[in-house]
Amino acid sequence: MTEKNTININLDEKCPVCGKPGSVNGGMCLHCATDQIRQAVTSRVDQEAGVPDPEDEGKITSKLINQCLFSNALGDGVLFSTLFRDKFVYCKNTQEWFEWCGHYWQRDVMNHALAAVDEVAKQYLAECKVVQDSIIQRTADGAEKDEISKLQRKVNALLERARQLRGDNRRTSCLKFAHTIENPLAI
Repeated sequence: MTEKNTININLDEKCPVCGKPGSVNGGMCLHCATDQIRQAVTSRVDQEAGVPDPEDEGKITSKLINQCLFSNALGDGVLFSTLFRDKFVYCKNTQEWFEWCGHYWQRDVMNHALAAVDEVAKQYLAECKVVQDSIIQRTADGAEKDEISKLQRKVNALLERARQLRGDNRRTSCLKFAHTIENPLAI
């Protein structure tokens, strides 16, 4: 048996969003519903493409961390550059990292930039804790098994990324992307 979807347009009822007549199934009008769907699709496309929200510039948010996780090594570089924008810079001419020492830039001969990649791993681990707390809360609230399973996969991905960032290849890759992204830590 197939289920039929019906749409009832009531011209006597006004849209709660724009106030024009033509409420669909007791809600907003078709024009407002279309605009809302368009905004939701645009937001999802931007999220999956890893486009940061301009309002979040320079802030470490769950949204940024998730975008960075989804963007793989590029995302690790973005997260590093967000964390250390005023602390490290890569000089393209000499192919060396420099560290801000309060009043001047000094060559990073002790590889502090490489060591600082661990802070990126710590950001992923902190987000992992947030997601784990969400799993506990949603389980207590009786969330569906699929939702909990999806969150658990995110926890696993965050843990795996943190583990990889504590290895040489991913650490080096993070620094490479930090000075080759769109808004690089480079001069």
